[in-house]
Amino acid sequence: MGDGIVNLFNCKVFRLSYYALFISLIFSKEKNFISGIVTSEKGDRLKKVPVILMTPSQNIIKSVRTNRKGEFIFKKIDPGSFTIQAKHKILGTGTADIVLKNKSLQLKLTIPSKQVSAVAKKSNEKIFHQNPGAKFFQYWNPYRRSLSIEGNPQTFYGKPYFEVTYNKYKLIKTVKEYDADRNPIQTWNLKWTRSGSRSEYNVKFHKRGSI
Repeated sequence: MGDGIVNLFNCKVFRLSYYALFISLIFSKEKNFISGIVTSEKGDRLKKVPVILMTPSQNIIKSVRTNRKGEFIFKKIDPGSFTIQAKHKILGTGTADIVLKNKSLQLKLTIPSKQVSAVAKKSNEKIFHQNPGAKFFQYWNPYRRSLSIEGNPQTFYGKPYFEVTYNKYKLIKTVKEYDADRNPIQTWNLKWTRSGSRSEYNVKFHKRGSI
């Protein structure tokens, strides 16, 4: 009789321990969040602005609106690469490309777009703002006006790459070179003939002036 009571007690203790371990595992896997504020170029916080969280290929994951203080938050987000876009009816669009690791992320998004101020908790990773109308390539040959291996800043993480914009005729307008730390080095500004068969360019050096 005594052994039966002891075994029953031990069984209950085991079950309680198992449930406690299971619950702790659930809470230990709590996902991260992405939060921030949306402001105008003057620094005014913008309320009721739609903010969209997307994959790098522009597939929508979640959508929220800023509160009265211009704040927004996306909860329970798995680590990965994302694009965040905020749209204001009058001021325009603000866009940022981010990489979320195992830390929650806080950022400041300005409308219209400019360099994004973002801070990942306990992380010194540099966050890069992507021009919505630009494309990115790993290689650029200025003599042949040719580009190869298209991607995005996350694709070329830790490597030099080129940001390219186009004119209304879909001809290359500018090519900006970035180093492995995402610092701009130089920009080629191209001018094309009316036929689009020839072009000339000048180069702006971001650290040493223009030529």
